[in-house]
Amino acid sequence: MKKTILMYWPIGGNVETSAKIFKKLDKAITLKPIREVEQKDFEAADRIIIGSSTVGEETWGEEKANSPWADFFKLLEKVEWSGKEVAIFGLGDQVRWPRHFVDGMAVIHDKLNALGANVKGIV
Repeated sequence: MKKTILMYWPIGGNVETSAKIFKKLDKAITLKPIREVEQKDFEAADRIIIGSSTVGEETWGEEKANSPWADFFKLLEKVEWSGKEVAIFGLGDQVRWPRHFVDGMAVIHDKLNALGANVKGIV
């Protein structure tokens, strides 16, 4: 049986709520906030789902101390992507952040694509 892990950020919002809904639909899915993800989590999974929210424009191009994304992207570079399937989902506020509505999905996709990951779906 293929193992699936769903990694998400931020915690405490709609992305985490959505991740928990996925878990209810498939109890075999492992859930982890990206701040807790380790390389061994990637190694143990056949399918990886990454969930993110819209990031406000004030954070683009900056590394925020409370944001785990920079460390997560460094971790992605250590993963052997051969044989793994990856999906991405994003939630956001298109009214408040129309210029950056779920742009995080494209950032994640571009990084994974550059690393040779097999990303499913269209971003």
